[in-house]
Amino acid sequence: MPSAVLWDLDGTIVDSEDYWITAEVELANQYGADWTHEDGLVQVGQGLPVTAQALIDRGVDLTIPEVIDFLAERVRELLSQSIPWRPGAVELLAALHAQGVPQALVTMSVFSIADVVAHSIPGARFDVVVSGDRVSHQKPHPAAYLLAAEKLGLPARDCLAIEDSPSGMRSAHDAGCALIGVRHLVPLDETIGTTLWDTLAGSTPDDLGIVFAAHQGGERV
Repeated sequence: MPSAVLWDLDGTIVDSEDYWITAEVELANQYGADWTHEDGLVQVGQGLPVTAQALIDRGVDLTIPEVIDFLAERVRELLSQSIPWRPGAVELLAALHAQGVPQALVTMSVFSIADVVAHSIPGARFDVVVSGDRVSHQKPHPAAYLLAAEKLGLPARDCLAIEDSPSGMRSAHDAGCALIGVRHLVPLDETIGTTLWDTLAGSTPDDLGIVFAAHQGGERV
């Protein structure tokens, strides 16, 4: 088994990418800027400053912090109405927790959103939460995963990451983690990571152990 499991949030645990895109479109509309659902998909997995700058470049007349504040507050509102869990995520989180496997949340969302979701997961908790507003570099830079491993007192190579975006996969891969890419809204890089799954539904800690053992042996599965 890996010494710890490091989880992405948006699109991996919570099907919240559409919430972010909804917030982006609403903000763009307020300023008469051109921003579509497809534009939002391009931003999946990016840090919020990157998305904020893209919106500003399209005509949103705000500063980067102001854009981030608007998007985060709108997504918090939507999450307060309903948290759309991704298939199998809560069950796997709870199973790992029951086995005593340390877990960390590694997200480019702001801490206020990450904390709300982290405390809403039935039967599980995170030992560490690393959010986008508390790291020096955004994904795809490996800083967030390296920081999560450091806070757990572990080398990143002893951890397994679960991601759903190309930038997130690159971040975890470059940190040295074993890596499961879970296909969702955007195509994933077939050349990195230990394996690609279509879903977490039905997965168990033993399945993660198989992936981690392959990673340790320098194999893909």
